[in-house]
Amino acid sequence: MQYPIFHSFIKHIQNELNRRGIATSTFTQWNESVLNATGLEIGIPLGDHSKLLKEVTIHFDWDVYRENHLAVQLPGMEKHPLLKKEASLSALVQPGMDIEVTWSFDVTAFMASKNRVDASSAWMEAFTKRLQTTYPHDDAITRWHIEIEGDENGRYLGVMSLITYLTVHYEHVKDLNELHSVSTRALQRILIRTNRILQMADELGIKAA
Repeated sequence: MQYPIFHSFIKHIQNELNRRGIATSTFTQWNESVLNATGLEIGIPLGDHSKLLKEVTIHFDWDVYRENHLAVQLPGMEKHPLLKKEASLSALVQPGMDIEVTWSFDVTAFMASKNRVDASSAWMEAFTKRLQTTYPHDDAITRWHIEIEGDENGRYLGVMSLITYLTVHYEHVKDLNELHSVSTRALQRILIRTNRILQMADELGIKAA
């Protein structure tokens, strides 16, 4: 399946990261032909900027229906390959980008605690309160993801990640340049939030544990 609009988005995001001097550990497009879906995964290492965060991973999800909708909506798309297919492909889909952002924390910071699971849980609760104070009217959905493991010293968190879900809406964009502008603002929002999370994590430290 061909996704010219999404490929344009990928190139634009890559240029934006390069322009900002942001190094990536991952920058990969994936395709799922059975689901008529595609997406972009970006990994940005954070270990040099924080003692508690390892990486932020951004997933941009796309599919043939959104691609088709924008091919109909935007000017200059007469040669878009999906326009040769039935227009009903995009009839029930609003054009927008689903984004999942995952901040991965370094669980080794809690390994010295006597009760490692309780220490991690207390820290996450304290961090969540700060996050809610910082973003009291947030329109994004945010949750924790944890995985509990065990060793000779008892249970501990093998994985501790904060995940935010948000959607970028394209139903009002009039051309490809405007789509890129909307996408840039979404990326900027993610980067600003990442900086704030880095700051909050370092301010909180591991004292709450």
